[in-house]
Amino acid sequence: MADTPATDLTQSQTQPPLVQNALYVKDLSFEVPNAPDIYLTLRSQPQIQLKLDVQARRVNDQNLFEVVLTVSATAKGQTEKEEVTAFVVELVFGGLWTLNGVPADTV
Repeated sequence: MADTPATDLTQSQTQPPLVQNALYVKDLSFEVPNAPDIYLTLRSQPQIQLKLDVQARRVNDQNLFEVVLTVSATAKGQTEKEEVTAFVVELVFGGLWTLNGVPADTV
């Protein structure tokens, strides 16, 4: 009987370098500060300003990280008298991620 090379089980069961543990909404808000008047007095199509921000932080001393995406949108339009805010929306969306086998200088 011929010798069969032993299979290294640890090599076939290695973890992927990036593991998604959880995704969640940390905060969500939608405001129409000038309602209901804004619907009657707005004379122009609102101009929308969009802001995006991504932050990451280590959650514990190991390889767990929280990554947070913040998306903000503000719409302003013109009435007969002044520029007013039509709406403001903000979403803070987070995720927990594990990094496996990534060198410390790459993290």
